[in-house]
Order: sequence, then structure tokens, then C-alpha cells
Amino acid sequence: SYAPDHYAAWIDYDQNNTFSANEKLGEFTTNAAGQTQSINFTVPVNANLGTTRMRVRGVFHNQGEPAPTDPCFAYAWGETEDYSVVIQLSTGVEDEEAAAIQLHPNPATEQVWITRSQAGPATLEVVDALGRTVHTAILQHAQASLSVEGWATGAYTVRLLDDQGVRTLRLQVVNGR
Repeated sequence: SYAPDHYAAWIDYDQNNTFSANEKLGEFTTNAAGQTQSINFTVPVNANLGTTRMRVRGVFHNQGEPAPTDPCFAYAWGETEDYSVVIQLSTGVEDEEAAAIQLHPNPATEQVWITRSQAGPATLEVVDALGRTVHTAILQHAQASLSVEGWATGAYTVRLLDDQGVRTLRLQVVNGR
């Protein structure tokens, strides 16, 4: 019912209980009471899967108080609400990333081949839809195989971490257990 007020939101993507500057979704200032606005955002490919916290703040900046809005400062006027959000599956795979790592066959029933554009040390992580790591391996070669026999049917996230960064693909397993 007041204006101008400042609204901002953050998601703790790395789940370290700290809202970093790169976890800020956005901020806007209202110029009329009851005004609504939107903050559009994309969940980063390397966001940790599972339950994490989203903070939304609506505050009035008194003279001397931090601006832009700080996620933890005790403003004299305002409201802070925390929500649990679940990041289930990263689908933010860009074309360049998809070319750098390939999974075949996909969907997989017993075994999947991981082919990447370069050899050298890399960490392979496979995470299920609940955010649990179900497989980790160190890769040295440009091609490796992974047995998915006995895995539950469903979608998994395959992350490859190396000196080129983090690349993520979706793997569909069609086994029954």
C-alpha cells in the first residue's frame, strides 16, 4: 500500500545458506501503490538439484540503508519471506554444450556411452530427479561407458566438470526395477 518500495528476490542455487550477488533474480521499484511487476530468470545449468531457499523482500530504503536491496540487511521498513523451491532437473543445455558432450543411446536401457570433444581429466556426475548423486567417476578419455542396468526408470542429469566448465545433459533411463 506504499510507494516507492523496492522488491528483490534471490535463490540459493549452490545451497550454501548464503545469497550471493550472482543468485539475485532481479529487483524493481514500484511507483504506485498496489503495482505489480515481474522478474524473469533462468535457473543456471550448474545449479544444485534438490530443495533450496528463495528469498523475496519488499523494503523501503531509508537514507543510509543499502541500495540496491540487500538480502540480509535489517531495513527499518519492509517484509522478508523465504520459500522452499525444488530444482528438479536442469534443462538449460545450450547448443555448444550439447556438441561438447553426447550420450548414446538416449534413452538407455543397460549401458550409455559418453562421448566428449576432448580427452583429459573430467569429473562425471549423474544426479536423479530428487537431486541425489547416483554415480560419480573421473574420466580421462574422450569416450567412456556407464552401466545403467538396475537403475530406476526416469530422468537423470549428467554433468561433466572439466577445465572448460560445466556441461549438462539429460539422460532418460527406461529400465524397470
